[in-house]
Amino acid sequence: MDAPKHLRKTLLVAVYLSMIPLFVMAVVLGYEFHSAYVERSLIYLSKLAQKHAQDISIFLVISVMETIARTTSIDKLTDSSYLGFILSSIRDHQRGVFVDIGLADENGLEVAYSGFFSRVVTNYRDIEWFRET
Repeated sequence: MDAPKHLRKTLLVAVYLSMIPLFVMAVVLGYEFHSAYVERSLIYLSKLAQKHAQDISIFLVISVMETIARTTSIDKLTDSSYLGFILSSIRDHQRGVFVDIGLADENGLEVAYSGFFSRVVTNYRDIEWFRET
């Protein structure tokens, strides 16, 4: 009767010893999965925050332009020096968002401009964003 008891003990030890590498692998793989999951989650959240920041910036630009269009007469807006004043005021509050500002008539012809680039008579008539606007 000693032999079956000894065989059973040996069998149990063998089973337990064979489980140790499986347990170690499960712990290591669980850690690796968790690390990869956290990293991907942070990347996703970072991209989402950047997109929201961009959306807010676009919203602010549109809001500023709508406010200027509604509160300023067309005579003032066709004056490039007045557009320069508006641009410098906007830059004081919206750093890095505005580079230049211009006004085009209903035919797409630019009638006033202020900004970094030298003023060249520009016609936006055939450009898609102008047609959509």
